[in-house]
Parts: sequence; C-alpha cells; structure tokens
Amino acid sequence: MRQKNALLFLTVVAVSCMSTAAQPPAQKPTFDVASVKPSTARDNLGRILRPPGGRLTAYNVTLKLLIQNAYRVKDFQIIGGPNWIGLDRWNIEAKAEEGTIPVQTGPSDPDTPDALSIRLQALLEDRFRLQLHRETRELPTYRLAVAKGGPRMTAVPPPAPRAPGQTPLNGQPLPGGIGVGVNGMVGSAITMAQFTAALSGLLDRLIVDTTGFNEHFDMRLYFAPESAPGNSVGPGGLSATPGAVAVDPQAPSIFTAIQEQLGLKLESSKGPFTCS
Repeated sequence: MRQKNALLFLTVVAVSCMSTAAQPPAQKPTFDVASVKPSTARDNLGRILRPPGGRLTAYNVTLKLLIQNAYRVKDFQIIGGPNWIGLDRWNIEAKAEEGTIPVQTGPSDPDTPDALSIRLQALLEDRFRLQLHRETRELPTYRLAVAKGGPRMTAVPPPAPRAPGQTPLNGQPLPGGIGVGVNGMVGSAITMAQFTAALSGLLDRLIVDTTGFNEHFDMRLYFAPESAPGNSVGPGGLSATPGAVAVDPQAPSIFTAIQEQLGLKLESSKGPFTCS
C-alpha cells in the first residue's frame, strides 16, 4: 500500500489513564487479514463497526479516531502529530484468525483495550508506523456527583448475555450499550463507567465518578449540540443523533441537562493522573 511519507514516522503523545498497560509491539497479536485504504467519501460521516467473527470495519474515519478506538483514549488525551491525523480519512477491513476473539457477552470496559483493540493497535503501528508514549500531566477534570434531590435515573438489572450477531433495533442500543450523538445520549442497562466514558468524549475532559453507584441504569439525555465541544465523536465513531432523541432548538446545555434529567451534576476540578 502506498501512503504519504509522513505516515511512516508518526509519533503522538497519549495522555492516558488506562487500567492496564499495553503490550510491547512485538507481543501484540495481529489480524489474519487486513486492508487499509484512503477513503473517497465526500462527507465527514464515519463509523467503526465490530461484526461477529472477529471482524473490524472502519469507514471514512480519521487516524485520530482509530487511535481513540484502539487505545481507548479520548480526543483531548492525544497530543502531537501532524494535522492530517485528524483530517485524512481511511477505510479498514480486518479479520482476526477464526476463534481468537472471545464472543462478547456483556458491556466492555470503556477504558481497557479488548482483544480486537489490541489487534487494531498492531495494525496502526505497522501500517502507519505509529509510536506512542504516555505521560503524567495535570489536567482539568469534572467530578460527577449526585445533585440535590437525588438521581433521576432508572436502576435496572444487569444486561443478559448477548446472542451472537445480535444487533440494535430502531436506533436503540442493546442492553449494556450506549448511543451517543450530536445532541443526545441513550443508554440501556449501562454502568457509570460507561456513562462517564461517553460523557468524557462529549466534553473533551476527563470525568471522575464520585457518585458511588454500582448499579446498571437506563439513561436518556438530550442537550444543545453546541454545549458539548466533542459531540461529533461517539464511542463508535458515529456523528449521528441516537434514536428517539429529537433535535430541539430550545434544548438545555449539557450541564443543565445532566442535572435536570439525570439528577447528577458536574463540578470543575484538576489533578495529576499517572498513566501506564
């Protein structure tokens, strides 16, 4: 595959607080087959999908979004690199060796790369000559706490194991899943870790959960698009509004929405975070 020379020696600094250290490049498993091509799409809508059978499909996505997906970091945690990593778009078709990817039976940890993400790391390091190092930095954060009056979310049982090949219907996430769009969020039987991870991407800032909640919740949140600086990028790289969340020109800011609709609140904070 012929690419820009600038692709071959890219170095980016990832300010990351993942719960597990990434494996050395030589130890990382790889996809059995993989294709990486420049996208010819004329729009900015991209998506990253994980069909059954250890496959990964990325359509019209930037390298920066691929890094987020592979290393489980947010946009604001990636520092350095040339401008094109957030501008040029790519299509990827990849498949792991049969039987090497465990069937997902529940929600994944939003902060820890899974078996498919590790293979995507190896692919990016090979095809783009990507190099990362991690630093400890003092960053502005938000503390997520319970607002006066208590939570307004519905606690539900943990999600049942998913059937192989099960897909969302009518734009609604499966139990244990979350849909994020430019003006709203819909969660079905999600954990606070999943919620804070999605919220962090919307606000371009690390969110520290201090609610103490260990339950699973159904959540529905809508807000003014301009109040969420990172709202064009969701966990799956989607730039779309989740199902059943209507665009409302009178919608509140995301901060007001979190308090009024969920009974939670965000408080500004700052602190150092040691990263592996």
